[in-house]
Amino acid sequence: MNKNKKILFIFSFFIFLILIIWVFLENSNFSINKNSFLEEKKIQEDFFSENNFEDRENMINQELSKVFNIDRTKVSALIAQESDKYVVGLYFVNTEEEALSGKFFGIINNSIEIVWHGSKKPDCEVLLKNNFPQEMIPDCF
Repeated sequence: MNKNKKILFIFSFFIFLILIIWVFLENSNFSINKNSFLEEKKIQEDFFSENNFEDRENMINQELSKVFNIDRTKVSALIAQESDKYVVGLYFVNTEEEALSGKFFGIINNSIEIVWHGSKKPDCEVLLKNNFPQEMIPDCF
C-alpha cells in the first residue's frame, strides 16, 4: 500500500509541475508567436473598424483595375464571403472590347491583396499555399 501512495504522489507531483510550467508560459511574454498573433489581430480589427463593407469593395475594385490594367470605373466587385483574413467574391469587367466576369480570392492584411482571379476553377495550389479556409475553397478539398 505504501508503494502505491508513493507512485500516486510522484504522478501528482509531475502533473502539478506540468500545470505550473504551462500557466507560466501562457502568462509570460516568452512566446514571440503570441505577441505577433495579438499584433496581427489588432491590425485586422483596425482594418475592419476603419473600412466599412463598401470601402472594402472599393479596395477590391482598385486592386482588380491594376490587375487588368484598366480604369477603376470599369470594374465592379462583389464580396461573397470574408473572414478576418480572407475575402472571396465575384468581379465584372466591362470595356469597349469585351465583358469579363469571374471569381477573385484576396488576403486582407491592412489592405486587400488579390492572390487569384479568373473565370475558371481556382488554382488550388495558390489558395492552399495562402492558407485559405476550407469553406472558402471547397473544390480544393
